[in-house]
Amino acid sequence: NGPPTSGTLAVTPYRGMALTTEFEFLLDGWSDDADDYPLTYTYGYRQQRRTMRTASGYKPEQLVPLVADQYASAWFVTTLPQAKNVNISCVGRTFDRYLSYAEVQQPARVDELVISTEDLTELADDLLSSSLDTSDGEASLSLISNVASVLGTTPKSVNGTEVEKTPEELAAETALIDNLFAATLSAASLVGTGTSAAATTQVLSTVSTLS
Repeated sequence: NGPPTSGTLAVTPYRGMALTTEFEFLLDGWSDDADDYPLTYTYGYRQQRRTMRTASGYKPEQLVPLVADQYASAWFVTTLPQAKNVNISCVGRTFDRYLSYAEVQQPARVDELVISTEDLTELADDLLSSSLDTSDGEASLSLISNVASVLGTTPKSVNGTEVEKTPEELAAETALIDNLFAATLSAASLVGTGTSAAATTQVLSTVSTLS
């Protein structure tokens, strides 16, 4: 049994801002033998980092799932995390009924979101409240990872000189991380970790961003 063939992945827009820009994934044109339907889909991303071999090369990192299981929809909308190296590889997988799959990637540029911890906390509260209120554990886990990617990634500086964070700023970051851990536990209860290996992977991936 071979995987689905002949399809594409489109990601729009190509460039956006971490946590705030909505990126659309579309897996289009995939086909398989008649007995292999229905097709289902998953979505994720890989961060990219420079390799030691070439100055301009990038080595893909581990796949980070954006969903806990296969979707019936070939269209998916999500925000993305702050990229370690600006560039992210968006990944789409198309499965047949026997779980053979084809994987395709498209690049996206995710620019840094410059935001204070206080404003980030307020934004995270609003976003997570909306997703948890609709019992969308997958979206909540993705949001938590995206918030964590923004938190503390950029040192505070004045005229190019790094400035140490105040005790109040450090306390605000700690409180936000505690809230994100609590939200992770709530979201994990919604995605079926007891029956789905993919759900467990998504939860563990989210926890790793908070560690």
